[in-house]
Amino acid sequence: MTKSKRKQESGGAFWRYLLNFWTIVLFAFIIADFIKDNALAAILSPLAVIYAGLLAIYSAEKEFERWHFYHLGRHPGEIYVIVWTVLIVGLFVAEFVLRSSY
Repeated sequence: MTKSKRKQESGGAFWRYLLNFWTIVLFAFIIADFIKDNALAAILSPLAVIYAGLLAIYSAEKEFERWHFYHLGRHPGEIYVIVWTVLIVGLFVAEFVLRSSY
């Protein structure tokens, strides 16, 4: 593996770890906000903005790698879509079952 390729992969790992951290934080606050009936609504917007910014940086970096350096056969971004879908559907179901007005 070339020195340039190792440097690119380590940069991608940094953004991936940071994005994973903020994903967990945002999920935790969304679930806590649901449980506390919108008590954390003021915190969710700034957290979502941070998350969206990191997601934009991470996805842009991954696309740059894909177009200019190499293409891996796997697509880990699909996991984020699946997890977000499970979270949103879970909140809808919980809202219906618990008769909450979230």
